[in-house]
Amino acid sequence: MGIFTLALVGTTLTGSGTARACSCAVPDLVASVLDASVIVTGETIESVDLSPSEQEIDRRFLFRVDTRYRGDTPDVIEVRVDTTLGNCDDTVQSLWSVLMLASPDPDGWYAYPVCSQGVLEHQLAPFFDEVWPLTGSGPPGAIAAVATRDHDLAVLDDVGRPLWYLPGPGPTLGLATCPGGAAFVQLRRTSWNEGSVELAVWDTSSWTEVGTLPIETIQLGADPAYPSVPLTCMSADGSTSMIRWDGGYDVIGSVVTPREVGDGTLAPHPDGAALLDTGGALAIRPAEQGAEIIPVATPDLAWFPPESIEVTPTGWRVSRIENRWPAKNAIVATDIAFDGSANQVSNTLIDIPLFGWAAVPVDAALVGGAPSHATTTPRPLLDRSGVRVEAPVPMLPVVSVAPSTSPVVTPAATTVGAAPGDDGNDSSAGSIWVGVGAATAAGLAIVLVRRRRTASTP
Repeated sequence: MGIFTLALVGTTLTGSGTARACSCAVPDLVASVLDASVIVTGETIESVDLSPSEQEIDRRFLFRVDTRYRGDTPDVIEVRVDTTLGNCDDTVQSLWSVLMLASPDPDGWYAYPVCSQGVLEHQLAPFFDEVWPLTGSGPPGAIAAVATRDHDLAVLDDVGRPLWYLPGPGPTLGLATCPGGAAFVQLRRTSWNEGSVELAVWDTSSWTEVGTLPIETIQLGADPAYPSVPLTCMSADGSTSMIRWDGGYDVIGSVVTPREVGDGTLAPHPDGAALLDTGGALAIRPAEQGAEIIPVATPDLAWFPPESIEVTPTGWRVSRIENRWPAKNAIVATDIAFDGSANQVSNTLIDIPLFGWAAVPVDAALVGGAPSHATTTPRPLLDRSGVRVEAPVPMLPVVSVAPSTSPVVTPAATTVGAAPGDDGNDSSAGSIWVGVGAATAAGLAIVLVRRRRTASTP
């Protein structure tokens, strides 16, 4: 799936006052949970800084494990921040109280993945214990992809809280509303474990699935990785759509036809015009033969192609997700006319972690109320699988410094508790951590970049 990532370009403030650049790609919460081999909660009990220079960082922590969500570990593990200057890693002074880690090094220690999203335990629990509760109220405002074992979509209210869940077999790859609002289409996998791909059509008056079509030509391979899949709905009943994958596919009824879209076509219009992606900017190809390409006159849409496109009588309605960390994400919908003009028509919040970046706004006046299965309870996606193993308690090295004629501060192991609050992070030694979930450093500039990313399921 396409995932928007943040390039955090800011300033690391050290005790000596040196300014350092920092950039780090930050995946979303669901991807971090699915990718981790070990997920534990606990507390840092000891640490030592063995960094040989200001450019080479080597910090080591002893972490007492209280709860294991995934991965077999002893009661105490060693976690290391081992990096060179220029990564976000070099600003870490303490660990979160929840660690999502790769498998240990052959010597038994764990590398700390600073660029993964920090998480608090209450944010982690829905993946293992009880999914996000139905806290929404009022009419529907959006449909969003979620990660549960047997429900792949959530219907949200106008402030992004779940109203109910819709059943589905596997991860959602793309969503698009259809003209008139009476239907939407969903590209999804048929299993969380190497399933095939299908296109489902949903009726929004009853919130029921009315048909599915296998897309056999789309092969994802054994590793369930998801590039961005822009999806277009062109008919009111969802029977005509376009999938942008390895070129593209036209779907008309039960017929799937490969499409050549080397010209950047995102969404053809029945009158002959087309919405184009011209290498990061949107443009219109008019229906008239030989007419010049018209750029879309909106700077925000120049950053990314939209995830969802709906054909309208006057052009296209496109939507995409804005990552507004640390605030709630939002779905921004914009109408694009044949003359290239653009008008933002909605801005809908999302108050739950998305699987990838599939979500679309809906017009409450055009859809039905709660379906008969609104109280269907989804099951968490993952099972707790970590157990305690016997192992000696790791020891941090003791640092000794040769005598000198000038005063020398000798680094030594220190006992460190979690910082105030739940995140187990602090800004000790005069440093400010520019990273996910930490306080925003002075001068932090958040730059959105789009990249292709893979996410692995268990």
